[in-house]
Amino acid sequence: MSNFKDKVAIITGGSGGIGSTCAKMLLEKGAKVLLVDLNEDALKQTVDDLGDDQVSYCVADVSKDSDVKNYYQTAIVHYGRIDHLFNNAGVEGVVKPLTEYPEDTFDQVMNVNVKGVWLAIKHAFPEMAKTGGGSVVITSSVAGLQGTAMMMAYTASKHAAIGVMK
Repeated sequence: MSNFKDKVAIITGGSGGIGSTCAKMLLEKGAKVLLVDLNEDALKQTVDDLGDDQVSYCVADVSKDSDVKNYYQTAIVHYGRIDHLFNNAGVEGVVKPLTEYPEDTFDQVMNVNVKGVWLAIKHAFPEMAKTGGGSVVITSSVAGLQGTAMMMAYTASKHAAIGVMK
C-alpha cells in the first residue's frame, strides 16, 4: 500500500474480518476511515478494537439509496472528502438447490452484493471528482470466477461484481 496520509476511506462491511483488517492497515498508513455496516454493536466494537481516533462508523443498509447517501454525507461531515471506497459488504445467502432457493434470500443477496456495489460507486464518483479522483476496490470471491453448487445467488452476484469492476 502506498501512503494514505490524510486520505479518507469508506469501508462497507466494515465490522467484518476483511473490513476491520483493511481499516487497521489503512489507519497505520495515515488514512481516516469510515466503517459502514448494519450492526451498530459490531461497528462500535470494531472502532474500539482499532483504538484510533481517525476511525468512525455509520450504520447503513448498503442496498438502500438513502442509507448510502447518508454514509457519504457522514464521511464528508467528519473528514471533508472521500478518496477511497472499499466496497466490501456482502452476504452469502443459503446453500440450497435452485428449486428450493427462497426468493427473499435471492433478492437479499443480489441487493447487497450487486445493488450495494452499484449504489456505492454511483455516489462515490461525484465526491471523488471534487478532489481530483480516487480509487474503488470491490470484494468478490472465487465464486465470481467459477460456479459454486447450490449457491446460485451468491455466485451470480459475485460474477456481477467482477463485471462491474471490469
